Amino acid sequence: MSKSLSHTVEKNIYLEERNGSFRYNVIVSGRKDSATFSKEELSKGLLWAQRRRMAFLEEKATGQPVGPLKFVHQALAASATVAAPPRPQDIKMNDVFDNFLLHKLQDSASVATERSRLKKLQGWFGGLTLGQFDYNCIEEWKRMRLKGELGSGRNPNRGPDAEVENDYADSSMSSNVDSNPKAAMMTKHQKYRVKKNGGVLPPEKIFPVSTQTVRHEIVLIRRCLKAYFDAHSLVFEHLAWLLAHWIMRMPLPDKANARTRRISDDEFRIILCELPEKSRAVVVFAMLSGLRRSEILSLSWQDFNVPKGVISLRAPAYSNGKKTKVHGRDVPLLPGAIAILQKMRPQKRGKIFDWCPSGLTQLWRRAADRAGLYDVRLHDTRREGLSRLVEQWGLGLENVLQFSGHSDIATLQKHYIQLRPEILASTLAAVPKENQPTMPGVLE
Repeated sequence: MSKSLSHTVEKNIYLEERNGSFRYNVIVSGRKDSATFSKEELSKGLLWAQRRRMAFLEEKATGQPVGPLKFVHQALAASATVAAPPRPQDIKMNDVFDNFLLHKLQDSASVATERSRLKKLQGWFGGLTLGQFDYNCIEEWKRMRLKGELGSGRNPNRGPDAEVENDYADSSMSSNVDSNPKAAMMTKHQKYRVKKNGGVLPPEKIFPVSTQTVRHEIVLIRRCLKAYFDAHSLVFEHLAWLLAHWIMRMPLPDKANARTRRISDDEFRIILCELPEKSRAVVVFAMLSGLRRSEILSLSWQDFNVPKGVISLRAPAYSNGKKTKVHGRDVPLLPGAIAILQKMRPQKRGKIFDWCPSGLTQLWRRAADRAGLYDVRLHDTRREGLSRLVEQWGLGLENVLQFSGHSDIATLQKHYIQLRPEILASTLAAVPKENQPTMPGVLE
């Protein structure tokens, strides 16, 4: 049975998620014991683990072996002592983050991303109490975070050419950024290869962090606090205290500008040449369909209707409450997209594109880096595909919604439809002169 989550709950107590069930492991000085519980029994399971740890510690101190500790729901419920609720200012931030990690993280749409954010938040604030996590602490963190002092942001001028990594393959080369300005623009993949070859890298430069990154982190802290207060029945008595806390009412940093990057035909061809041949079909399909990565990788052969030129997206049958952007709908396919699927020799059933999401993104990132297109992302193919439906196929936004899956035109128009002015200008110029509207005062 596969493990999808392993976490230290308390000293000597560890928790594993195993396909929807949870196993507590207690390890004290070589003595081990474990028991499995459902999601609804996590609190009772923790009580079992704490008692088992105490039994092992007693055995260690007295030398008297202890037998197995049976888990009986009624007995535990009857004998459990109800501790007085802690004062809000005494709550440990580590407990707040651990509660979210154990009970709420698995319901997130992007588990890996939020787990990474939680790890950083615990490193910064885990040792504080909620009372110490005050206005001055939060504002100082926000200032340092935005400036990149707690982890640099992206270098906006990274990646000039492929010869950079060869410049630093020799460890005798100077590591001075000023004498080697190209080094500051190396990608992480190039830096890895330099280190692997024994090269010496210059000191890292610090760049500001995106405001969107800080917004995500603040919102995640708020979610963690709300989940903790709900889980420990503190809302009724201390909700006003929580809502008055600065982290809950502070203004979020300004939103970052909407991404507008378009991919030209030449750029797309270059990236395709750098991709392994087996991955080119899914990338071209992404451009032609305008679907999300998660939607593309969820497609099955049995949902491909060749006569109608339509493919059906199905919402996950067993999401267990987990958020997902994949919702059921029929998506019309462009002739080029149909041709790609037919060239792949359709099967009776099974996944069309058998790729790991992160693996596909990593392939694209490396190919784009090798091509020198350091600011192009895999998700940009979605923007490009949807924009071309308007520019090249003449579809209205209400029709593009069938491809994009958005619930409203405003989101589609703000983040995805980025029309090139030169294409619109050429379209206007192609209108026959006799069909052009006349305006008074315009010279013939």
